[in-house]
Amino acid sequence: MKKGSILAQPFVMIMALVVMGLVILFGIRAVLQIKSTADTTELVKFAINLENQVELMYNYNAGSVKDLSLNMPAVIEKICFSNPGEPVTSRVDDGFFKRILEADKTNNVFIHPLRNFKKFDYKIDNLRVKSDENPLCIETNGRLNGVMETIVYDNKIFVEIRRT
Repeated sequence: MKKGSILAQPFVMIMALVVMGLVILFGIRAVLQIKSTADTTELVKFAINLENQVELMYNYNAGSVKDLSLNMPAVIEKICFSNPGEPVTSRVDDGFFKRILEADKTNNVFIHPLRNFKKFDYKIDNLRVKSDENPLCIETNGRLNGVMETIVYDNKIFVEIRRT
């Protein structure tokens, strides 16, 4: 063996360890990004399914009732439904969320915790909650369970959502 090759061997080993560490680091980062993208995709799918269910119930006769059960990402702790532009009548512990409710005059579905997704608010047409439960927050465990009812409010047809 040459003199220089003995000194070069530790550097080769160190470089190999650095490269392996970088591969592991970027691999973990890629897996986390894929998981985040999957959760976002599942959330969008949930919003579309909710909108389709509300649209279906909207076309039923007033007084029609249907159970609602939709899958959602497990990182979502609760979903809050509100009547935009109406006073907040339920207890809201999160001051930031309360300010959002008071300021937002269009969106009526909110995902909690707010920080988990870039888009945490949605507008579903013809959806409302009882005025004395504004906002209505329903705890979730990877699934939203509730009841939808077609109602007439202020001479207009709406789909009201409530807890099971």
